[in-house]
Amino acid sequence: AKEIFCLTLSSKLSATYSNACLAKTMVLEKGERLIHVFDTKSAAAGETLVALKLQECIDKKMAFQEIVDNVTKYISEMKLFFVLESFDNLIKNGRISKIKAMIASAFSIKPVMHAVDGEIEIYKKVRGLKKAFNELVDAIAENSTNSEEKTLIITHCNCLERAKELKEKIVEKCNFKEVLIVRAKGLSSTYEDEGGIIIGF
Repeated sequence: AKEIFCLTLSSKLSATYSNACLAKTMVLEKGERLIHVFDTKSAAAGETLVALKLQECIDKKMAFQEIVDNVTKYISEMKLFFVLESFDNLIKNGRISKIKAMIASAFSIKPVMHAVDGEIEIYKKVRGLKKAFNELVDAIAENSTNSEEKTLIITHCNCLERAKELKEKIVEKCNFKEVLIVRAKGLSSTYEDEGGIIIGF
């Protein structure tokens, strides 16, 4: 291939981005190619959205640099919110600080989390899982602009019915162009853990 694009997990969560950049350098030493590595600054639903945007740009037959510019802009404007039943795997792998984890575990608090420049932050703290998912829907409504032009993706980890319920609530409150549900796989399912929901738009 003469033009190559690579999408990676957030560089704040994984070494994948830096490794991909190293691989790019090695390939370029052997000959001229057009290669760009995108730091999606996200995971799961966010990565899927970036892949769909990249495909859209390719289908429109945009020039290489135009694709890079469009997808980079898309990444900068993308939102990612999530609620997890368990933070154990994130803690064990150093993807979330022990202080944040303590807050998440204390007093049955189930925080709504979000991505800020590729890092995990607490958006709102509530008691109980049901309230957390209601707050998740509110967070999406509060942070969605021009939703009729956007696709929203719900990534679930073995909780399809929960994802369907959330989709119904989101559709009631917001007018997204499309709402898709996908199942977490691979590394995303490890971090998301059983019952986790990650939403990107």
